[in-house]
Amino acid sequence: MNPRDRRPGSKTEVIVPEEYDSYQAEKAWLLEDSSDAPARITALQQQGFTAWEQAHKGTFDSKANEMASCAGNALATALKQKVYNKDNGKIAASKTALNTFYSCPRLYVLQNVLAIQPEINEAELMDAFAVGNLNHAIMQFYCAALKEKNRTLHAENDALTDEYKQILSKAIDDAIAQSDNSPLAKELLLTERIALGEKMNDCVVAFSKWFEGCTVYAVEEPYTYAPEGKEYFFTGRPDCLLATSDGGIILIDFKTSKGGIPKDSFYVSEDVPVPDFQMPLYKLMLEHQAHPLPVETVVYYCINDSFAYVVEGSLVNPDNGKTIEGTDLTETITAVEKLTDSFADHIKAQQFAVDSKQQDFETCNECAYRAVCRRVYTVSGDKSLGEKS
Repeated sequence: MNPRDRRPGSKTEVIVPEEYDSYQAEKAWLLEDSSDAPARITALQQQGFTAWEQAHKGTFDSKANEMASCAGNALATALKQKVYNKDNGKIAASKTALNTFYSCPRLYVLQNVLAIQPEINEAELMDAFAVGNLNHAIMQFYCAALKEKNRTLHAENDALTDEYKQILSKAIDDAIAQSDNSPLAKELLLTERIALGEKMNDCVVAFSKWFEGCTVYAVEEPYTYAPEGKEYFFTGRPDCLLATSDGGIILIDFKTSKGGIPKDSFYVSEDVPVPDFQMPLYKLMLEHQAHPLPVETVVYYCINDSFAYVVEGSLVNPDNGKTIEGTDLTETITAVEKLTDSFADHIKAQQFAVDSKQQDFETCNECAYRAVCRRVYTVSGDKSLGEKS
């Protein structure tokens, strides 16, 4: 509270209007809309301020320390179970873990370590990602079938042959049957089976033209790489690896829409100190296998647009014959290794503080975990963000 003397007769006496709103004054002061503390408060407000003052004077220090100790032990246990590998004792560094940690350390703890599930609207038949996940699964089932049958990617006269159509049809049915949707949601998807089949046929035809003659080397295969002398290891499952006729590898990640492609963070730079981890991490892992896989081209393939976004290497656009060039990932991979070093250091020290400059109100207010984290508040339409913690 402001220490100045407010008593009647003093030089700094404050004249309080008859219809003074002490709650509005308190809100304005707490939200820093006013530099003056409330001139008058209710008995209930006084109790709140008194409890806060006692807490900060150490009245509850013993209990607070006990609770903090319990929380620290619980977090250490969760980290050991969810982050450290049971076999090698090292920290698992996946693209999801790294991307999440560098977007918000606290989000990483809630989502990746404590595995708290965001609130689900039970009135919705399918979650917001159901269609995208289904498209993704169809492409994986299709590519896996080509690998099993030892078939190359192929289209004739802008169409699939009967054999390839049958492979795609089965991939669609398998993807729907094995999805995580409810039985009712699956029935709903089946009612749109014809439209879905037409859309995925166009997508697969275009995909086959982009990568005509390539064979499927791997689909969702797990890979790991443990750099020597480090306390962590990289882990991940690339969507699809294609092999070219000359033995090169094309690394592909499927995205439903171009909005999911991190075009602004493909590469590290002065303006992008933290790049998207996915592709550089995958390439780093693949090139450090017992039998190294020579990744020549790195591509995000957009299902909705039937377009290949080249990150590294080059690819010829089948529609116009123009070559699309990517940028070398060497510098970005070096940055990823350094950032992973820092990630591991924070894990070991259990440091998951957030920064109000990076995790600002807009970022936190859009987070699915904001009700658990409670860093942002809206009071009668006014916004507030907690201090750095």
